[in-house]
Amino acid sequence: MSSRWEGVSHNNKRVKSQSLEQAEALQNLRKNFRMLEDQGRSFRLICQEWERPMLLELLAAEGYTLEPLPAHPLLMRASGGEAALGSSLAARFGRLYIQDAASFIAPLALDPRPGETVLDMCASPGGKSTFLAQLAGPDGVVMANEPNPQRLATLRQNILRLSMANVASLDSPGEKLPIPDGSLNAILLDPPCSGWGTAEKHPRVRELWQGDKVEPLKTLQRKLLKEAIRVLAPGGRLVYSTCTTNVEENEAQVLHAVETYGMRIDPIAPPPGYAFDEPELDETPGVLRVAGELSAAQGHFVARMVKPGNGSAAAPEHDDDAVNASLEALERKGGVVVDVDEVPGAEHLPAGELVAFKGQVRFLPRAVLAMLRPGTRWQGMALGRLTAGGFRVQSRCRALMSPSPGAEALNVTETEPLEDLLAGRGHFLDAPARTKPLPLYYRGLALGWLAVKGDGRRVLWTEK
Repeated sequence: MSSRWEGVSHNNKRVKSQSLEQAEALQNLRKNFRMLEDQGRSFRLICQEWERPMLLELLAAEGYTLEPLPAHPLLMRASGGEAALGSSLAARFGRLYIQDAASFIAPLALDPRPGETVLDMCASPGGKSTFLAQLAGPDGVVMANEPNPQRLATLRQNILRLSMANVASLDSPGEKLPIPDGSLNAILLDPPCSGWGTAEKHPRVRELWQGDKVEPLKTLQRKLLKEAIRVLAPGGRLVYSTCTTNVEENEAQVLHAVETYGMRIDPIAPPPGYAFDEPELDETPGVLRVAGELSAAQGHFVARMVKPGNGSAAAPEHDDDAVNASLEALERKGGVVVDVDEVPGAEHLPAGELVAFKGQVRFLPRAVLAMLRPGTRWQGMALGRLTAGGFRVQSRCRALMSPSPGAEALNVTETEPLEDLLAGRGHFLDAPARTKPLPLYYRGLALGWLAVKGDGRRVLWTEK
């Protein structure tokens, strides 16, 4: 299946000639994608590579028919099932994330290196941020910025639900980030836009965003681009992405970055499994316009640019002075540095520090401590709380779980106990639990922590 089809523009202004074979192939592609769209939803597996078979087994146990998406092994489409995909056991335990198929392209285009520190400038609800964290690997770090308080809360809920310890969230204005010049090698900018690409799901979006109403968005996009280029290191990569088909918010903004700041367009190889329209401006070759209907996805625009100059940003986690300065600033605000020995399972975390605020312990990636200016408001993922009896882990914090169940874990082999736990009915053990709380697995796949009640034989799932 070809990933790009010549001659289709989103407004049908120009259509190049196609051979009969191309036309037939395009018709088949349209048919196949429509069938997929009717049959299921696109989503992303939340797992390590070695966990993938176990997670697919859990989804299959609930009756879902799974179709891999060819762009990446973590990407799937599901149909059937005993319940809506969002109500599946995998979703409720934070082991999958439902998102439009087009939104996968921008993180894939940025292509974080293993261990790289990445900035997502407009991050909520967190789909792209958490995908970037997976692509960067357990030693990579994502700084997810979201200035809107309501959207920030949603972002942080998703970081916790998916147990993404290597994602830190901050609420700085995107036009004025607390990051020194040239600090990052990889940035994703998915700014507020008119959203014309979502018209099939939101029919009035074109009516609401027309003419002068789009001007403030265009102005904001340029301010965000300017700030992204400031904090990008020479030779660094910037991916600019929107969910609109409006050329003024897409190709025109990329051309502005090229002409004003000397950015170079880095052509993106079209990922397999999608169809793409031609760029609307001849001066912007190599940008991607997702043909929504043919791709069983929303309309999307993705461009990758490189900042002029050679070199790259230094790895921030090695700056001990900057890390210590940030920790001192946090202590002045009431934070308490926690010894890793006080938190069982902390050895599974990447490089970072544990800091408690009013008893709540958070993991702070070392790279973020070193990069953000001391005094910046930001959060790492919550791990649990310090109580009079010691550390109490948050139930969704898989980051502190062993990769495989030991003798003291509950490792269920059927879905019925999981359904009972999520329904609040609890589960009775054959023998009293030897650890409190009790780690829960499904056929070796880590799911979370269970509260142990009474004589130790009854366990419950709670959100605490």
